[in-house]
Amino acid sequence: MFEIGQVVTYATSGVCRIEALETRRIGDFAMDYYILKPLYNPSMTICVPAGNQQLMARMRPALDREGVLRLIRALPDAAPYSHLDPENRKLRYVEALQSGDQAALARMLRSIYGVRQERQAVGKQLSSYEENAMREAENMLHTEFAHALGIQPREVPDFIRGELGAAPA
Repeated sequence: MFEIGQVVTYATSGVCRIEALETRRIGDFAMDYYILKPLYNPSMTICVPAGNQQLMARMRPALDREGVLRLIRALPDAAPYSHLDPENRKLRYVEALQSGDQAALARMLRSIYGVRQERQAVGKQLSSYEENAMREAENMLHTEFAHALGIQPREVPDFIRGELGAAPA
């Protein structure tokens, strides 16, 4: 069970604070909803039905600083999916985005960054799907990492590069 005031991540919306647990009525039917406010998009409000297991599974406690550091340090050196054909890569990306699992998202981003480097080396760009998947995963991870680290989402890539011993971009 989640608590009011707790910081969680929700699906592709990134890191959110639970503002309330409210009962809402639709006709004769009443249901409890968690009211979430994305920390980096306060104009948005998300209502998650507490009784819907599928939607509740998309909400999980946000990582703390130690969890972020463990995840960064466990990143693979190579792009894990770059050897796959584009269709199989896309399937892996869909799985990662739907799961919301931080490690899967980090592997996905590592792979997309590797594919992007390979493509740029021959004067090509990422596919529109890879570009969109990358932005979505970056939003999910960067907002969560930023919250845990006390920095802005735009500072997360340089922080990660620093932890991995690479020069900032």
